[in-house]
Amino acid sequence: MSIYEYDKEFEEKKLRKAEFEYGQHELLKTQIQKKLAKGKSINEFADALEGSPLVIQKFVDELEYEKAHSELNL
Repeated sequence: MSIYEYDKEFEEKKLRKAEFEYGQHELLKTQIQKKLAKGKSINEFADALEGSPLVIQKFVDELEYEKAHSELNL
């Protein structure tokens, strides 16, 4: 196969993988929002997921950024 040939199957697999990862990212953000709304701390949530509080904080920062920008666009 030439480097100039389009591999449709390969490109579709890459797209599905990216869509799946985006879905996982959005699901985790939703879960974090719900836990924070219930008064859970970032450390409690990280322990429940067996993850890093730094990663959870990154998601929280992203949620706060999105909220601030959505309020500005109203």
